[in-house]
Amino acid sequence: VSQKKDAQTRTSYLFVLNKAAAARFKKDESLIRFHYIASDWMAQQAAYPLLKKTSLDFELLGELASRHKAQRLVLMQADTHQFELGRVSTENRGLKIAAILFAPLHQVYEDGSTPSKWLKRLFRSVRKMAQMAWMLRNPNMKTFFFLNHKAAVKTHQTYFGDRFEYLPDPVNTDIEIEESVENLKNKYQIPQNRHVLLIYGHLSPRKNIPNIMEALGYLSPEQQNQVCVFICGEIEQGYEQVLQTAVENAERTHSGIRFVKNFYFFDAQSTHEVVKLSDVVLVPYIHFFSSSNILGLAAKYNKPLISTQLGIMGELVRQYRLGVGVDPANCQDIAVAISKELQNKLSDIDGSSYLRDHAAEVFCQKLLGLP
Repeated sequence: VSQKKDAQTRTSYLFVLNKAAAARFKKDESLIRFHYIASDWMAQQAAYPLLKKTSLDFELLGELASRHKAQRLVLMQADTHQFELGRVSTENRGLKIAAILFAPLHQVYEDGSTPSKWLKRLFRSVRKMAQMAWMLRNPNMKTFFFLNHKAAVKTHQTYFGDRFEYLPDPVNTDIEIEESVENLKNKYQIPQNRHVLLIYGHLSPRKNIPNIMEALGYLSPEQQNQVCVFICGEIEQGYEQVLQTAVENAERTHSGIRFVKNFYFFDAQSTHEVVKLSDVVLVPYIHFFSSSNILGLAAKYNKPLISTQLGIMGELVRQYRLGVGVDPANCQDIAVAISKELQNKLSDIDGSSYLRDHAAEVFCQKLLGLP
């Protein structure tokens, strides 16, 4: 977006980033002003409890705002700063604040179908209502953005007024993969004749891998012989044993299926490669109700998603017809969706409307208040 604006507009913004990001943005420094937070400051701040950390964050941001005569602060993540946002000291800085809130109040978290779920939903609702009221006591807290969540915007506007806006989660469409799917399969050592089921990203409990592995057992022997399960990403610390046990059990009991595992961090280029070579992307996330950038990548390459039917992901998959939603706790439900996909019974995917609505330009213009 900065490259499409004149010099006066570009110098109106200061981006505050971790020093580790300096190499990535070196080429943009002639277009955008950056302030890189010193590594030793980050190390010292990390040693404190959460509330102290956020207090130090606002002290630093306040100093930078004063030095550069800033009038507006945009927080890319408000969830960990909720206490600080409502404090008088923050209010007195005079900065108008906009922020992205990733976990807003909304009814999708629990369905209230049992007394325990009803109580849990009630407790969550009361807590989130109180947190929001606390933050909104700051008159300089002007805008909360909710990524991909129109329903949450309406809910909050009903309870709290008009300081809430929808923000499309952006998709990076700049990367183009010229390699053919055949060459990409060779690169990642995937058999050419196999139907690739992709599990991608930060491999944590929300990825629901044990249930996916169990679901594979419901496929017929013929279907199992067609499949390659391609698992890509770093494993979350503490989740290694759960993941490896689930995969090893599946390898032993589902001998017809090929498993290809790459347990390391994938950069942007490699991420686009693995999505391009896949046939379907498995995202039946469990206990997860937010959005994910994997939706945009799948839309870019017109790959169907087998997604959780819950939360924002479920809503977006239905709205844009990006695949099918399943009950993430039901292994047979996951298996039926995979079986239908293998039989070409899922609808063809056209991700163009999702990409249009979630372009990076749309995101930046709204977040930064650009015309």
